[in-house]
Amino acid sequence: MRSIAFVASGFKPRVDETISQGLYDSDVVGPFLMSQQLSNLKFRSAVHRAFPDRSSARAARFADVGQRTMQKWMSGESDVPEAIAALIEVQGRIADQTDVRERLEETCQDFLDADGHPEALGSILSAVYMKIMGKPIE
Repeated sequence: MRSIAFVASGFKPRVDETISQGLYDSDVVGPFLMSQQLSNLKFRSAVHRAFPDRSSARAARFADVGQRTMQKWMSGESDVPEAIAALIEVQGRIADQTDVRERLEETCQDFLDADGHPEALGSILSAVYMKIMGKPIE
């Protein structure tokens, strides 16, 4: 059976013949791969949890597929490969478990409550994105 490996360079998923380590080890991904492929509703939910802004575009870049392909998967028009479904589900779980959205929103609200201007905050967030991704927000 194949397992999932995460390729750190470029943040692109790939299917690998070996059991991967870290967040993608058999404890997390194994049970997921053993189950049926995510239903359309569950897949869309996982995409939106992992990529709440411009979901299909960002999920497509993450999965290294075209946006139209991702849209077909999200609409149920095409079947989602198990490896991609598993990777996106794991990203959704990470987002849920770390409360990253809530903590970012709280931090942003603290900035605004201290009379920080929304444009300055947007610029800060944009710079953080640039640092993480190595490119401007698309």
